[in-house]
Amino acid sequence: MNLSDEFMMQKVKEGEVERLALLFERYHLELYNFFLKFSRDKDLSSDLTQNVFYRIIKYKNSYKSHKKFRTWMYMIARNTRIDAFKKNKISFNSENIESLKNFKSDEVLEMEEQESSALLKKALSLMNFEKRELIIMSFYLEMPTSEIAKVLEISENNTRVRFHRALTELKSIYNKISKL
Repeated sequence: MNLSDEFMMQKVKEGEVERLALLFERYHLELYNFFLKFSRDKDLSSDLTQNVFYRIIKYKNSYKSHKKFRTWMYMIARNTRIDAFKKNKISFNSENIESLKNFKSDEVLEMEEQESSALLKKALSLMNFEKRELIIMSFYLEMPTSEIAKVLEISENNTRVRFHRALTELKSIYNKISKL
């Protein structure tokens, strides 16, 4: 029997903290990759992932059983990342070109696809933080608009407008750097 995330989190909230281990197993790699797309730092991404689960335990009583666990978790993840980046004075827009070269994609791509993928990653890194975050949540995490809106605490219409603007900017940046 596959227990839902919401059921498991409700049990954690009720004091069965050991149930968080299953949620950790389900989400730690996804969270790690989410952080890695922003920081390009494996150690920092690992630390941030652990911090999210620490905060889940710490703030377990704020979880509402009628809310989707994944959405609530990403709200915590987003705040964890923002706090860490402020504390460590990490720029949201800075990108080390060497780290882009060393960043491995999930699958082996043909030469043309690799070049396109590298350009896309570079274009993404040149975007402002808020727009980059929308693209990552939508394409890499495959979150629906309704879930992104909840994580960002804005309306779905506002989310769609921001997402459209982010895609337009990404396309513009991509076209500029592909001509260089």
